[in-house]
Amino acid sequence: MVLCLSTLSLLWACGSSNSSIGDYKSKEKASGSLGANIFDAKCSMCHSLNEDKIGPALSGVKQRWGNDEAKLKMFIRDAQSVISGGDAYAATLYEKWNKSNMPSFPNLNDEEMNDLVEYLN
Repeated sequence: MVLCLSTLSLLWACGSSNSSIGDYKSKEKASGSLGANIFDAKCSMCHSLNEDKIGPALSGVKQRWGNDEAKLKMFIRDAQSVISGGDAYAATLYEKWNKSNMPSFPNLNDEEMNDLVEYLN
């Protein structure tokens, strides 16, 4: 029961924001980066750029995915699908991080995803 509640609170904290691209763009002028705003809203609860937290540090993550930006974006959108699809690197991450499920972000559009990946690299 405790594990279930912990998992639910983690999923809520990491993925509860349903902000639209307009919300991110309105903040973009202040911070200078749409990708930074998306990272802050959707990723920073579990990740940082340069230090491991609940999940791994994300600076330079594209290189760890063999510069396969399409696969990285698929993982961000739906990590469990990539893991269950048999991707070796995704399975390794899943094991290394204690089989923690990363929340899915299917609502990130292409512009948001591009800006997020650019920010991480």
